[in-house]
Amino acid sequence: MGPMATSLFLAISLAGVVLAAGAGSGPIHAAVIAAASLVFAILAVLDQRRLTAAGAGRAAVAASSARHVAYVWILGAMSVILTYNFILQWREWLAFGLGMIVIAGLCLLLASLFDSDAKAGKTDEAMLGLTRTLTIIQTIGMIIAMVGLVIDGKFAIGLAASRSDWAANNTFFFGALAVAIIGAYGLMTENRLRRATQSTNITPGTA
Repeated sequence: MGPMATSLFLAISLAGVVLAAGAGSGPIHAAVIAAASLVFAILAVLDQRRLTAAGAGRAAVAASSARHVAYVWILGAMSVILTYNFILQWREWLAFGLGMIVIAGLCLLLASLFDSDAKAGKTDEAMLGLTRTLTIIQTIGMIIAMVGLVIDGKFAIGLAASRSDWAANNTFFFGALAVAIIGAYGLMTENRLRRATQSTNITPGTA
């Protein structure tokens, strides 16, 4: 999606999230935030497939992955900020909201840097390697976070809307799921492109 379509989708999703929180419905809120988060994950996968089919380089794919991860963090941040500033009460909302905004900003900065490399036809191996490491850490972290939410009973709290942080728990779980999907698919795509590049660079008689 383009910037305008993405902004519109975010606005509609956030409206749905806030309305569901206002209604106090855990299942509806979970369904809305899950659908919105997973749409960004699906769009990330489709965009990476489109780029690889078009012969785009690793920088372009990395930019797409970082950008869609940023969208998920923005969705989560704004969901928490709007919900707990206007609808529900939870004293830790601001710290989590601002934290997610910072992460989203870093992801957008990374996407911008990779976009510049892609337009210039550059392949910054150091930057790609660092991003690959950070993606691995983030993906594992998201999986651990989801498992922790389930084990601690916070996922159940989110569905039951039984505690002040219930809406945040729904947001954290499904946001983590979307980020993990984008990260895992991005890593597979990056590994495939990296192997293809390495095999292309092997000259006859050196294999």
